[in-house]
Amino acid sequence: MIANHTKNHSPLKLFSLALVTTLFTVCAQATQITIQNNDGAGEGFNDPTVVAPAPGNPGTTLGQQRLNVFLAAAEYWEKILKSDVEIIVASQIDPLTCSLMTGTLGSAGPIDATGNFANAPVLNTWYPIALANSLAGTDLVPANADINATFNSRIGTDPTCLPGLNWWYGIGSPPVAGTVDFYNTVLHEIGHGLGFLTFVNTATGAKLSGFDDHFMRHLRDLSLGLDWPNMTNAQRVASAIDDGDLVWTGPKVIGDVNFLTTGVNNGFPQMYAPNPREPGSSVSHWDTDFSPDELMEPILTNSALSRATVNAYQDMGWMLNSLFAVTWSDNTPGNNEVYIKASTDQAASWKQTRLSNTSTDTISPTIGTGGDNIYVVYADDDAGHYDLFLKRSTDIGQTFETKKKIVGLPTNSHGPSLSTTPTGTNIYLAWQEATAGDPGNIYFRRSTDSGSTFQAIQILSSTADEGVEPDIISQGEDKVYLAWSGITAGNGDIFFRRSTTSGATWRPRRTVSSTSGDSRDPALAVNGNIVHLVWKDATSDNGNILYKRSTDEGETWPAFITLSGTTGESSQPDIAVDGDNVYVVWWDNVNGDKDIWYKVSTDSGLTFSSRMYIANTSADSNHPSIKLEGDIVLVTFSDQSLGNAEINYRLSLDGATSWNPRRRITNTAGQSITPEVAN
Repeated sequence: MIANHTKNHSPLKLFSLALVTTLFTVCAQATQITIQNNDGAGEGFNDPTVVAPAPGNPGTTLGQQRLNVFLAAAEYWEKILKSDVEIIVASQIDPLTCSLMTGTLGSAGPIDATGNFANAPVLNTWYPIALANSLAGTDLVPANADINATFNSRIGTDPTCLPGLNWWYGIGSPPVAGTVDFYNTVLHEIGHGLGFLTFVNTATGAKLSGFDDHFMRHLRDLSLGLDWPNMTNAQRVASAIDDGDLVWTGPKVIGDVNFLTTGVNNGFPQMYAPNPREPGSSVSHWDTDFSPDELMEPILTNSALSRATVNAYQDMGWMLNSLFAVTWSDNTPGNNEVYIKASTDQAASWKQTRLSNTSTDTISPTIGTGGDNIYVVYADDDAGHYDLFLKRSTDIGQTFETKKKIVGLPTNSHGPSLSTTPTGTNIYLAWQEATAGDPGNIYFRRSTDSGSTFQAIQILSSTADEGVEPDIISQGEDKVYLAWSGITAGNGDIFFRRSTTSGATWRPRRTVSSTSGDSRDPALAVNGNIVHLVWKDATSDNGNILYKRSTDEGETWPAFITLSGTTGESSQPDIAVDGDNVYVVWWDNVNGDKDIWYKVSTDSGLTFSSRMYIANTSADSNHPSIKLEGDIVLVTFSDQSLGNAEINYRLSLDGATSWNPRRRITNTAGQSITPEVAN
C-alpha cells in the first residue's frame, strides 16, 4: 500500500532554486494560485530592461511583462478549477537547453505526489499535490510549493538560441510573426503542474513506486484492448508509441467528445504516442490530430481552448468553480429596477447589487459572463421610450461600473438577449426594435473589446415580417446563433440564423417551425455541431413545448418532438446542454396553477425522460431559467407562494438525480419577475 506520505517527483528540487522569493497572489476567485518569484535581482521576473507595453500587458519592463503573463495564466486556471487550499507555483526564468535549430520553451510539473489521503477518490493511487490538497481540503505538504515552472530566458536574448525568435508577451492577443506565445506556453505548463501528466516512466513502463496514478487510470490501448493499470511494463512501453490507439477513457471527456472533428478513435480521444517516443511529451498530451486544436497538445498551437482538458481534469478528480449570476426586475421602489445576485460557492452565499436607480421603469434584464466579467443589459424608458443600457463588472460581481447606453434609437428597444464568449471579450446582443403599432424587427449589435465599444447595428430579421422574442447564444470565440419568432401568414413561426465570423456576417435565414398555430418563446443551446431549439407552439388550444435539433449547426432541421403534451397550457421554455445531456424547463398549468417542469435527454436530444417537477407550489411559478455545468444544474424562477412574486431557485449537484430544497433569492414587498441566470 501507499503510505500516507509524499513522493518528490519534480525534475527540479525546491532547495536548488534561489533563496530569495517573492509571492504574487491572484485571488478574485475562491481558488487562489500564488506565483512564487524565485528569480534573483536583475534577472527573470526582475529584469529591468525597458520594453513597450504589449496588447493586454501594460508592463514597461521585461520582468514585469513576464510576471503579468504568469499572473494572467494563474487567473485563467483559478476561474476553472476549485480548491480551498492555496496553490503555490515556484517560478523562474532561467537559461534552458537551446541551439540554433531547437530549444526547450519551458517545463513544469508537480513538486510532490501523494496517495491514501483523506477523501482520496481511489486508494493506492498517486495524485499530484495540488489535486491531493484540493481533495483533502488541507495542505498536505505545507513546507513545499506545489508546482515548479521554469521558462527559457535565452529565447530572444541569446543569438545562439533559436535566432530570429522571441517571446510574445501579449495577453489574449495572437502572437506576431517571429514570436512564441508566452501566455499560452505558461497556461500549458501550469496545466501539467495541475495534473495533466502521468508519473509512469514511459521508457521502461514502470509505475511510480509500483502504484497507479490519477492520469494513467484513464488510458487505454485499443489495439491491445487493455487499460494502462492492467498492462505489464513492456506493454506500456509498446502502448506509449502506439500512435492513434492510445486513448483517454474518462467519462467526462467521452461524454463531450463530439466537438472534436479529428483525433478521435471509436469515440475515444487520442493521446500523443509517436514512434519513436518523445521524452517529456509522449503520453502526457493530447494527440496533434485534434481539431479544433487544444491547449494541452505537445506542439504550441496558440489556442487557449481547453474544453477536453477541463473535462479530463474532472475525470482526474478536480472540481470546477461555478459562477452563479442571476438578474431580475423588482418594483419594490415603486417602479421596476434591475438587480443581480452572484455566487461563487455553489449558492452557499450570494452578493446582491442594485444595477439601476431611476424614476422610470427598467425591465427585461439579460445576462452574460466570460472570464471575470459579468454583463447585464436592460431596457430603460427614462427618455420617454425604451433604450438599452449595459452594466459591467470585471471582478465577478463584486463591483459594477457606471451604466452605459449602448442602444439609443428614437423607437422602442426591448426584449434584449445577450451572449458572451468564454473570455468575455466578445459580447453579442440581439433585441426587438419596435415602433407604435408595429412590433418591429430583430436588431443585433456586438462588441469585440469587452463592452468598451460597440460596432454598427445590423437588422437580422426580414423587414417584411415582424420579429419578436430573440434568443442569442455563442460557442467558442467566433460562432453565434440566433432564433426569434416572426409573424408570417397571420401566425408566428420560429426563424434561425448563424454566424461563423463573430457576428460580422450571417448565413441566410432558416425557418424552423411552420405550423398552423403561433410559435413563440424560442430558446437555444449548442454543443459542437448540434444546435438544440425549444419553443411554445399554440397549434392546439392550450399550447405545447416543442423541440428540434440540427446536427449541422442549423442548416437543416428535422421533425420536432413534443415535450409537454398535457391538457394544460405550457409556456416559457428554456434549455441548457452539456455534452450529450440536454435539459429543458418550462411552466405548465395542467394542475390549475403554473408549475415548473423539466425533461432530460442523455443522448443529445434523441430521446427524453418523462416530465418531472422542479416547483409544485400552491401558487403560480413562471419564467424558469436554467444553467448547466457538468452535473451542476441551477434553475431559477418567479414564484407567488407568499402572495407576491419572489425569485426562487433549485440546485442539483448530481445531474438532476436529486434536488436541494427550494430557496428564495429575493424577499421584498414588491414583485420580483423575469429572472435570468447566466449560462
